[in-house]
Amino acid sequence: SAALSVSTLTVDHGTAAQNADGSWTITPAANYHGALKLSYGVSDGKATTAATLGLTLASVEDAPAASGTRAQLAAGSEDTAYTVTLAQLLQGFTDGDGDRLSITTLTVDHGTAAQNADGSWTITPEANYSGALVLSYGVTDGQATTAATLGLALNAVNDAPVLSGAQAQLAEGSEDTAYTVTLAQLLQGFGDVDSATLSVASLAVDHGTAVRNADGSWTITPAANHHGALVLSYLVSDGQATTAATLNLTLAGVEDAPVLGGEPAVLAAAADNRAYTVSLAQLLQGFADGDGDALWVTGLTVDHGTAQQNADGSWTITLEAGYLGALTLSYGVTDGQATTAATLLTQVVPGNDAPVLSGEPATLQPGSEDASYTVTLAQLLQGFTDVDSTELSVASLTLEHGTAVQNADGSWTITPEPDYHGTLVLSYVVSDGVDGTPATLALELGAVNDAPVLAGEPAVLPQASMNHAYTVTLEQLLQGFADVDGDQLSVTQLTLEHGTAVQNADGSWSITLQENYHGALVLSYVVSDGSASTAATLALDVNPGNEAPVLSTEQAWLQPGAEDSAYTVSLAQLLQGFADAEGDALSVTQLTVDHG
Repeated sequence: SAALSVSTLTVDHGTAAQNADGSWTITPAANYHGALKLSYGVSDGKATTAATLGLTLASVEDAPAASGTRAQLAAGSEDTAYTVTLAQLLQGFTDGDGDRLSITTLTVDHGTAAQNADGSWTITPEANYSGALVLSYGVTDGQATTAATLGLALNAVNDAPVLSGAQAQLAEGSEDTAYTVTLAQLLQGFGDVDSATLSVASLAVDHGTAVRNADGSWTITPAANHHGALVLSYLVSDGQATTAATLNLTLAGVEDAPVLGGEPAVLAAAADNRAYTVSLAQLLQGFADGDGDALWVTGLTVDHGTAQQNADGSWTITLEAGYLGALTLSYGVTDGQATTAATLLTQVVPGNDAPVLSGEPATLQPGSEDASYTVTLAQLLQGFTDVDSTELSVASLTLEHGTAVQNADGSWTITPEPDYHGTLVLSYVVSDGVDGTPATLALELGAVNDAPVLAGEPAVLPQASMNHAYTVTLEQLLQGFADVDGDQLSVTQLTLEHGTAVQNADGSWSITLQENYHGALVLSYVVSDGSASTAATLALDVNPGNEAPVLSTEQAWLQPGAEDSAYTVSLAQLLQGFADAEGDALSVTQLTVDHG
């Protein structure tokens, strides 16, 4: 037979090339897998017969490939987060297997990246970075990954100045003194990534004013008398952006003398015949101290008399005898460190003369404890005279141990405190209508015996028991009683409704109750101080107690028994004839026999 050969071999998904040894190399279409049909002719040199063969191509995983136009990212801004979508990152990529694509491990060369829930990525550039930013990432179909990059341009943005170092420490200034702070001091510690030239604007202080000088320094004028902390608030500018800043300046206090900044006091006229007192408030009126120091007065003198300072800061002036006319008070107002001279003027005028005791005062008749007493106007005024007036009156009568009420005729009714006796001092003022003179009169009050009184809680007696003796002590009967005269107290005439009482040598009382009585019992008695007495009662509760059974009728007669034979006696026989006052059930215990 003739030799056979193969000619014109083709495949339905790819190409075929014959090799020198007669074999054929099949190249499948890209990414094709599955059934592949080989069609060819078998020839004997004269005739050809068509033939086919089937070939199955197993699937092989294909990595994603950049087969299209990549995304062009819009420019971002310096120091601003930027979000790139999943669609932008995958744009231009395909997968030969049709697998779904995603992004892994995205990084940037100047910043950080964080993936969001929707597959997008948020880019945070490095601080102050501007220019080209490269995003490097992987495109994956879940099995194979292809490296990819995208470029992002970041536009520059002006940065405000920042405090990146230590600020200046300003030297201490002084109260009420201008202070200059240099531009270098104000800018110390500040920097700007975009500019080396910084300036200061809008400087203000919390206590004073500020003015800018030609060289960029600022002159601070503190508020009058201010000392302590002063805060400088200002803006540091690079010409486009500003940053708020503060500096602290301390002003040392400078002592300020007191100054008369208001109206001084207008003094009332002084009377020629009496001392004149001017208060500290009057002397200081109108004065103030810039440091807020407390003020007082020193070295007060008068041109017609003498002056003496009092404990409360007031001054008492003693005038020259017979002087009338203008009086000048000269003194110093001081805060303890600085003093300001001051003067006040008043007039010395003829004065009224107060009543005087020029004769013997009245001697009051003795009164009695707990009894009102009337003292007449004539008695109160006896011995007093007035060179300017014959009409005198009494005002403000008081006493330490009682009260006083003025009557229509000018007399006064005195009501002593309860139980008070002894000396009672009446203090009052004798007045001529202008001036008054203090006066006193003594009134003796004789003692009157006072009956005992129940001034506290009486005793609570413990219960008594029916048919038992009971003793109540003297202390129990007297508990709560007092005698304002301090007399010794005793108890007499103690009685009760259901029994009898006998007093014992120690003052206690023995109570004998009615037979079988129980319930409430009232003890009635008298508390005496030897002169006066007070009726009293105490409650006593008598409880039934428990009475022993008693043999009230004939006992049982037992039938005779026999020698050497047991004998039974019933409970009823044993209890026959016995009774109990409270009606309690009876029983038998401890039964014994004398022979057995």
